[in-house]
Amino acid sequence: MCLCPLIVCGDEQATAALLQNGDFSANPIIWQGSGRAVNDRQNKANKVYAVELGRQPKSFGQQIVLDGEKEKLTLSWRMRANEKFAPLSAEKGPIEVQLRSREKKEHTIENFKLEKTGEWIECSLSYDCKGVKTINLMVNICAGKGTLEFDDFVATAN
Repeated sequence: MCLCPLIVCGDEQATAALLQNGDFSANPIIWQGSGRAVNDRQNKANKVYAVELGRQPKSFGQQIVLDGEKEKLTLSWRMRANEKFAPLSAEKGPIEVQLRSREKKEHTIENFKLEKTGEWIECSLSYDCKGVKTINLMVNICAGKGTLEFDDFVATAN
């Protein structure tokens, strides 16, 4: 999978958009992987990133480029499952979000579970990014049935 970088430099990095198209409203989609931008079924004016589950695990992500001087990266987003959502393996949670860098041995991996309510769930994750210039964000989803939707990804570094 090819991940596309976004380069942000200077002191404004803590508040600048570190992720391209985190609300999935722009075309072409910069996110790489298994999914596509679609109209939100509850709000047609909003776009979401929809991943149809199947027999094989799915993933999507992008690359975050920093200046190497920030200490903490915080990632937030929201996600929901449709009423047909049924993961085949949910022991740890059907959704795994990873923040990794080749510049550090440590990485952050967190698993998330969803109920079949159709309601948005707010999520967040932090990563110690001191000395790091490149972080790969990957969202991995186990095999199963139904659709997962993601929206409003925001990354900040300070």
